[in-house]
Formats: sequence, structure tokens, C-alpha cells
Amino acid sequence: MVVTIRYGAAGLEVALPYHQQLLSAIRCVPQRRWNAKRKLWEIPDTKHHGDSLLASLWDTGLFCAGELDSAFDARSNSSLPAEAPQTGWVSLCHERAIAMHYSHRTIRSYLSWIKRFIVFFSPRDVSELAEQDINTFLTDLAV
Repeated sequence: MVVTIRYGAAGLEVALPYHQQLLSAIRCVPQRRWNAKRKLWEIPDTKHHGDSLLASLWDTGLFCAGELDSAFDARSNSSLPAEAPQTGWVSLCHERAIAMHYSHRTIRSYLSWIKRFIVFFSPRDVSELAEQDINTFLTDLAV
């Protein structure tokens, strides 16, 4: 399935095949307009509208970052802490960063810090951590 997003005179132009889930996703974006003559959606070119579009499309479940993940991992694994566990949290953050179109360097940096945080508190589960634990981690970095 191909969704094309490009800059146009009216902002972002989104061309996509007819699919009920895609149509529902586009309708979640505020201030979108259908251009019947050109057969595409026009969306204001702002960060809020772009983020809303990408999040709505991602939430359909029709798109997979698997191919991007493997290409990214091949280039960046050497700079990540080897002792860091591969957890659902790391994968979730990785997928979300790709969906938000962060640069590969930014993603690599974020994942590195997330893995360091997880290793710092292992064997505790990340979902059990609270604000106090974040402060402990940051204090340990600073001292």
C-alpha cells in the first residue's frame, strides 16, 4: 500500500488508495480538505497537523516498520550498550521514533539512553518505576 505525502501550494498533499481504515485515519486530522479535482487530501503544513496525520496513519495498523527496523539496526547496533536487554519498551520507542520521522542519529541516541536507564534498574521492570527512580538515575549521571 502506497501513501504519498508531499508539499504543495496549500500545505501537505496526501494521495492514498481508497481504503476504509485510511479514510477514517485522514478524517481524524483537523482542518483536512478533500480536493476533488486533484483527488487528494490537503492538510495544513504545521507540526501539529503532520504529527496528527502520521499518528492516525500509524494507528491503523496497516503499516509496518519491520523493514526499516532491520536496516536501522544493521547500521546502529555497534554504538548501543551491549549489555542492554531488548525489551518491549525499547521496541515500542524505536517504532514510535521511526513513525515520527526522527533522524537515525536521534533514534540511536534515544535508544542508547533508554537502554542505559533499563540496565541501571535491572532486574526491576520499567513499568514499576516512578518519578523518584528517574531522579535517582539522573542524579547518578550527574555525580
